[in-house]
Amino acid sequence: QKASALFDSMIAAGIEPDRMAWTILMGIWCKSSDPNKEMTVQAIFKRMLHSGCAPNIITYTAMLSMWADSRNTKASRYVIEVFHSMQQTGVKFDTKAYSSLLQALGRA
Repeated sequence: QKASALFDSMIAAGIEPDRMAWTILMGIWCKSSDPNKEMTVQAIFKRMLHSGCAPNIITYTAMLSMWADSRNTKASRYVIEVFHSMQQTGVKFDTKAYSSLLQALGRA
């Protein structure tokens, strides 16, 4: 939550976050013990897209890994959304992304 507050203050100061900043923020939340972390990461991802910043393989893999470890009953739905988003943006899968995707779908 402190990271999100700092991130928002950065934006309020007129500093436009780049892909690395967005991905770092999502990564922090992905590792969080917050029970709502998955929805927070999804919201951050949507904000990133809305800002015009394009995610990369690292961004997507962090999300897929989070969903792979999730106990959320809707995880498979979100994994499919992430997968389709990757296809639409033309991001190429790597071994880690495929492994995370398989693990996430296996838990669904």
